[in-house]
Amino acid sequence: MYEDKARTEGSTLKEVFGYLDAHLKLVNSREDVSSPPSPRGFGQGGVLRGVEERLKRLGACTELCVVPFGQVLSSLSVVPVGQVLSSLPVVPAGQVLSSLPVVPAGPVLSSLPVVSVGQTYSHLLLAGLGEDPGKVTVLVHSDVDLQPTNRKDVHSHVDLQSTKRKYDDVSLLPWLHVVEAFQAVKQPLPINLKFLVTAAEGTAWEGVEQCLLTSKKRFLSDVRYSCITLDRSPGTRFPSVIYGLRGLCYFTVEVTGADDPSHSDAHSGVYGGVLYEPMGDLLFLLNCLVDERGKILVPGVLDDVVRGEEPPSRDAEPDVEELRSTLAVSRLAHKEDSRRLLLHLAWLPSLTVHAVEGAWSGPGARTTVPLRVKGHFSVRLVPDQTPDKVCLRFTEYLNKVHRHFRRSPNAIRVELTSSARPWVQDPDDPHLGAAQRAVRTVLGGSPILTRGGGSSKMAAVLQRVTVGSLVALPLDLNMGGLKVLAAYLHEVGQLDTNWH
Repeated sequence: MYEDKARTEGSTLKEVFGYLDAHLKLVNSREDVSSPPSPRGFGQGGVLRGVEERLKRLGACTELCVVPFGQVLSSLSVVPVGQVLSSLPVVPAGQVLSSLPVVPAGPVLSSLPVVSVGQTYSHLLLAGLGEDPGKVTVLVHSDVDLQPTNRKDVHSHVDLQSTKRKYDDVSLLPWLHVVEAFQAVKQPLPINLKFLVTAAEGTAWEGVEQCLLTSKKRFLSDVRYSCITLDRSPGTRFPSVIYGLRGLCYFTVEVTGADDPSHSDAHSGVYGGVLYEPMGDLLFLLNCLVDERGKILVPGVLDDVVRGEEPPSRDAEPDVEELRSTLAVSRLAHKEDSRRLLLHLAWLPSLTVHAVEGAWSGPGARTTVPLRVKGHFSVRLVPDQTPDKVCLRFTEYLNKVHRHFRRSPNAIRVELTSSARPWVQDPDDPHLGAAQRAVRTVLGGSPILTRGGGSSKMAAVLQRVTVGSLVALPLDLNMGGLKVLAAYLHEVGQLDTNWH
């Protein structure tokens, strides 16, 4: 466990640290992440409206935007602060509108985008604290989990800190606690702070990027730095600052043996031995993706990988014993060489098979032959791989293997269901230096610069739509994570504001 070695020179930061120490039990409690019972219902709109209310209590100006799937918006939906649109329906992500929303009588909101009948959409929350031209502006992106704290009462809880705790989750709750700490000790924030809040699931990411590009002159014009937070990765031996994340391509490959989709599964006692069984085809295809060492076998996929890049420090190498213990396995790959493990964790692509859909998975001895099965697998990308090229390579390869090597008449369909570009930042950027100083202030030692093996769709989006730099901070709330965020805001506030 890292020792808290906070030695600060500024009295403001000392006061904030003191407040966080005094309220550590409250900060780690889940009681204060709940919102009062709400009649608005659950789903993206309801959750983000609950978050919006909390941000307003901190003094933030907010905008809740509607983001249709696949539609390029010419303007953002600007909802004036304090105005209640009681007759606008809250529709969860993925739900189809059966009718157009009705705008109440009164002020005409000319900038509200028209959502077509039958079109699905998601939500995006923008918020800002402070407009001091003498301070730098930092944009924070956070996901909010749609799962309620208490599943029996989906109307009364807004979970601002993900219950799933995935490596690539980013949480809003720590940032709110830090802002509250500055306000509690009656000290101004050292920077202007903006929030970009999305739902963890069901977000129309293409629409989000278009929204941000549209609002670039208004919401993003003064943003100099951006920050996302990650969970600390198991096996990390030293405090770190992340300057790059891998991208992601999530695929499904479906094999269909029956021409009629409604045809039920066959019985192996009646038809076994005379069918080209889809399950056999699928397992053959999945087995052709990687070799026994985990090397991707798809031709051309590795052509765009930047060669010669190495981790900047051996201190970034993982603790092999902790990794093995965390995974509860007897041995790791790559001969458990820590250098090679680090390369395969963050600097090289990897492929993982996740699931088979449509096959029997319950207890007992079922003897049916599934006539439609779907395999799920994903590929983690590194610079300069792109989802489009990787998708093309995998689609061509799987169709070729199925047609020329498996020689099965069954139909296959390869689909890219989700993707994210890899993100990498210049490690010499002053922004990363400020983040390192913040980590050093709280945790001591010499924080290392490294990359993460996870993925963030928003990281690459922010890199494209903002002119400043981005940093990712791995946090552990039990190891001074809140103080790191407070120190980060302090250090970034010391950077030169004359950047235009």
